[in-house]
Amino acid sequence: YPDTPLGGWLGGSEDCEHWNSNAIFAKLHRNRRSLCVDLKQNAGRDLLLKLAACADILLENFSARTMQDFGLGHDVLVQANPRLINVSLPGFGADGPYSSWVAFGLTVEAMSGLTQVMGYEDGQTRNSTIALNDPMTATHAAAAAVEALNRRQLTGEGEFIELTLHECGVAFSGHWLVAQQLGETLEPAGNQHPGLPFQDVFRASGDDRWLAVSCADQAMLDRLGSFLSCDSLSLPVVLERWVAERDVFEACNVLQAQGIAAGVVSGVDDMLADPQARERGFFSYSERTGETMPGNPIQMSGLDSRQWTRCPDLGEDNAAVLSGWLDLPETEVHRLMKAGILADQPPG
Repeated sequence: YPDTPLGGWLGGSEDCEHWNSNAIFAKLHRNRRSLCVDLKQNAGRDLLLKLAACADILLENFSARTMQDFGLGHDVLVQANPRLINVSLPGFGADGPYSSWVAFGLTVEAMSGLTQVMGYEDGQTRNSTIALNDPMTATHAAAAAVEALNRRQLTGEGEFIELTLHECGVAFSGHWLVAQQLGETLEPAGNQHPGLPFQDVFRASGDDRWLAVSCADQAMLDRLGSFLSCDSLSLPVVLERWVAERDVFEACNVLQAQGIAAGVVSGVDDMLADPQARERGFFSYSERTGETMPGNPIQMSGLDSRQWTRCPDLGEDNAAVLSGWLDLPETEVHRLMKAGILADQPPG
């Protein structure tokens, strides 16, 4: 674990169980159960195979050879459960010249073509800082798993699915691949958009306040020019001056009233105070220490983030999962804990 993880520590400081207070971990693992098994031991491997026999989906994002090295490749898993949907998310895939390469957010993002079009005219490239390939791949994986479940209803058979961080990022860059093959020169786009007539970010009144303005079509651009009483050539300069003289929220509201797409470049304080998100009850809270966290953006019957459970401690649900899934008695769970097959903290 780094000295300061992404998002920091819940409560503002590292406690004696730092693996349970990593902010981003706690955010992403709410509403789940935590079972901690040592797969390097044969007993741990056997335990996972018993769990796989009861499961619909097994999803892992180890490096390409890890599951095979554990003796848990798909050929083994499918023997335990022919109906299992096994989803693997390696960095580059199980074959090919990069299959053994180490994959991480910045490097895979750069190799996917995204970095090429990010940045400004100063010539320095930029990255997203949030490892866009991770959520891209996770979204593809969720869709693939649902499709495999639907297919299983017809065939009765499971499926092995492999998605790589690299290829999911390249798929996201598809239109740029086509554009360059058709003769276009790809350069960093800054705040512009190649498919829109006008888009940029402007400094507003106050300390480091900025407003994003985007015109989706010529009609919206004409409407903006009419509002500012200027032609399209002078519009960027006139709009820059107009925004600079105003509070960023005032400028945003005025432009939106004219039917112009505008949005405040928001910091954390702005997001937490945002009346739209607050009225819709979007935010949730850390049950441990009270920090505000994003809720579930999906609204549908049966989903309510106010009913979510907190991120469990590592291995907190060892007994509950094993007794519920495998009917293991409490004495056996204690034996596995004592033997180091189960754990409630990282090794070392």
